[in-house]
Amino acid sequence: MKAKHSAHCMGNISSRDFRSAQTFILILILLLSNLALMVCSDIDSDSELDNSPNFFVSSSKSSGGDVDVPSWRIGDKWTYDGFMDVGTLLTDNGVSSNIQTITGEMEMEVKDILTMTVENQSTLVYKVEYEGLFEANGVELSGYNGNLDVDYLEIDYIRVSDLAVIEMTMDIDVTFQVFIITIDVGHIIITNDYSPPQEQYDFPLRVGDTWTNNYTNNVTWSGSSDYFAIPEDSSSHSSSRHSVVSQGDPGVPYSGCSGSYNITTYNQTWFPEGFLWWCPAVKNNAWRHIYIDLGMTVDFKLKSVDLVTRNTDIDVEFAYPAWPLDTNLSTWVNITDGSGNPLGSQTIEFRYECVGFSAMLTTASNGSAFIRFDSGHALDPSPSWITPAEYASHGVIAWISGSKTLGVDTIVLDEHLTAVDYLPRPSGVSVERTRDGASVSLNPTVGYNAIPGDTLVFNIPVMNAGFLFGPATELEVTAPDGSTSRGAVPSLGGLQEAYTQVTWIIPTTQPIGAVQLSFEVDPDGLMTMDANQSNDAANFSVFIGRLPTADIIQPQATKTLTEVHIDARNSNDPDGGGLPHCTFVVEVDVATNQTFEEEDCLLENSWNDDGTYRVWLTVTDDENDQDSTYIDVEILNRAPWVNVSSQYPTIPVESPNVFFASDSGDLDTLNNQAPVDFLWQLPTASDGTQYECESGLLVEATCTVTPMEEGIFTAQVTVQDDDGAFTTGQLDLVVTNIAPSDAEITMWNGSVEITDDRNPLKYGTYNNNSSYVRVELNEDVELGATNALFLPYGFKG
Repeated sequence: MKAKHSAHCMGNISSRDFRSAQTFILILILLLSNLALMVCSDIDSDSELDNSPNFFVSSSKSSGGDVDVPSWRIGDKWTYDGFMDVGTLLTDNGVSSNIQTITGEMEMEVKDILTMTVENQSTLVYKVEYEGLFEANGVELSGYNGNLDVDYLEIDYIRVSDLAVIEMTMDIDVTFQVFIITIDVGHIIITNDYSPPQEQYDFPLRVGDTWTNNYTNNVTWSGSSDYFAIPEDSSSHSSSRHSVVSQGDPGVPYSGCSGSYNITTYNQTWFPEGFLWWCPAVKNNAWRHIYIDLGMTVDFKLKSVDLVTRNTDIDVEFAYPAWPLDTNLSTWVNITDGSGNPLGSQTIEFRYECVGFSAMLTTASNGSAFIRFDSGHALDPSPSWITPAEYASHGVIAWISGSKTLGVDTIVLDEHLTAVDYLPRPSGVSVERTRDGASVSLNPTVGYNAIPGDTLVFNIPVMNAGFLFGPATELEVTAPDGSTSRGAVPSLGGLQEAYTQVTWIIPTTQPIGAVQLSFEVDPDGLMTMDANQSNDAANFSVFIGRLPTADIIQPQATKTLTEVHIDARNSNDPDGGGLPHCTFVVEVDVATNQTFEEEDCLLENSWNDDGTYRVWLTVTDDENDQDSTYIDVEILNRAPWVNVSSQYPTIPVESPNVFFASDSGDLDTLNNQAPVDFLWQLPTASDGTQYECESGLLVEATCTVTPMEEGIFTAQVTVQDDDGAFTTGQLDLVVTNIAPSDAEITMWNGSVEITDDRNPLKYGTYNNNSSYVRVELNEDVELGATNALFLPYGFKG
């Protein structure tokens, strides 16, 4: 029978009992310690593929500017819905709890803009505060039911020029409330500082961009808790890799982020540690997904934005978005009011912090100030791991200290800079796959793959890698069957991009295997000013496969506490690659599911209670295609047991005896305090009297009874478990005879008892009608067959 938990109140909790939950609380705190735009206009396509309805250029789009570092203002706010999935983590760490998700709301606000010394340079930083309350109600934790609250406050110092994190301090207060009792589990303060600062972004952002982070992380712990020790301070070297893998709609509660960029983070072994969707429209993340090695996932999804009114706009404008090393670059700083009117006589500080350069400027009546500055050759601490790559990218800031307002832009340094160089970027291709009405953005993590019947939409970027404007041209796309189609590419400025959108409906007869899409910019060779025509063509590979097949062998009905073999080894991948990966989701209790990852597709599991439990199976092949199925596993109740024992193996008649049924129980009980109920069944005496336990109760584990007749006395008890199953046990007790006692002799003359003892009768004859001796003995005394009894007068015994 599946457990049904009833509500109850508790008067007190001992710290020793609750201490068993310390693993969960410490894990939660460690988890929290880890928390740390392309504007497109449609251009009509100049052609469609008439001879292949399954492959065609659907549109072309041009860039309205790069996705650069934003400028924040004091008071800017973003609110996120937070979800922490802790079910797998608790199970893997042996913590008994019904909790699966901790939820709450997190508010992020820019509190101040100030100057700090970072990497020996004067640096403008944002002071950002994150505040939230995360709750889980009705939590069953180590035998107690209550509410878990986590008050979370984080203060970050973020570099203005590139949004790199310099330092973050987390103040975490955890309480557990049971009825009217509140337990202060712990108050922890954790400070992380990063050297160099940790770059989660590498502006300007483009699909296909990659970069690495190598930094030293110093962690300082403080606080207090009665339930776990505060960890020691530590210092470690860390490394991570990042890639902008796709552009699209992240699907968050806030509706204005359809043009967001997915930035995926990988560890040193190329395992994805999480991702974020950067939304240029709100100057911040739309979604942040974190995976913790302990077995937990965390999501923060944007729900609302409240940006302060920009009464003063500051724009940093370079003569060219990319520039050679150690060369003067012309730059304008333009200041306008909220209506776009120029503001003259504004004193601003121009800051190129990577080399420690700053200068004071004043805007003219047109609201603009001009400066030439040396680009230098400072390396970027977050280099790309894909070549060829830019030399470095650095933020440039215009700052009005009095009003604490600023503008930021990023200059790209390139030691191999050319004037005009158009090229398609296969690493920047975004692919959206639609299958059965559901669309998903493909990226290198999930793989570029499809099956017959899928619709693939490719957004192919064409970039001008130079710094001067180039002419309009075309992009020719060649389908896997050799057919071609062309799309328009507009005139592009330095580092600008245009996108050609190509749609391919996979034919139902498409064979299994990798196929190539080829694309070439300026296919007719008309751009004579293109400095490098060898990079005008590129290929993009897609694997066309088949869905794997999920299959589970139905196990036989099995008793509780017995290992059940759940065999999914008949699952297969028809496009090769061997046995697919199996993910089992097992209903382990009435309200609890547990996930198991099994490479060999074989799972062993046991259940503590009878019932019907569902097991879901999802198989994933090498192309990340999936198929799912499920079975219902029948678990049978295990009957209780009882062994009856006796105080004595044999007793004389009329002696009390205790029968015991304490050697009894129910292996799959849900009530360890009273696993079975008892009912004693005792024999009936020869005169019809029903024996009963002398306590007056027949439902206890012991029964005391006094047999009044010699022979075999059979005591029987029936036990019943919480599922209604019965088991009966009995014991035969040998009851032995005892000698007669308290015999009396009387004399009668007819019907008159002779009580005068002056003339005692020496003997009597049984058949004498006038006088005889009658001996009253215990009823079990046998006198034999004689017709006369001779007893001396006065005998008693």
